[in-house]
Amino acid sequence: MRSIFKYFSESREEFNKFTFPKRSEASRTTWAVLIIIFLVSLYLFFVDFIFSRIVKLFLPYE
Repeated sequence: MRSIFKYFSESREEFNKFTFPKRSEASRTTWAVLIIIFLVSLYLFFVDFIFSRIVKLFLPYE
């Protein structure tokens, strides 16, 4: 039973050490992640499109 209380007290101490980001910082990093996701998905779309066209040249579908 002591170990449970010890666990929760140590967890609370660690949580108090944590600093949350400011709203502006969170917003800025969120937009950066969204832009990177968009760019990567665009890149993957074009790579997939090009490879599918290449495959259709060699394996025509009838």
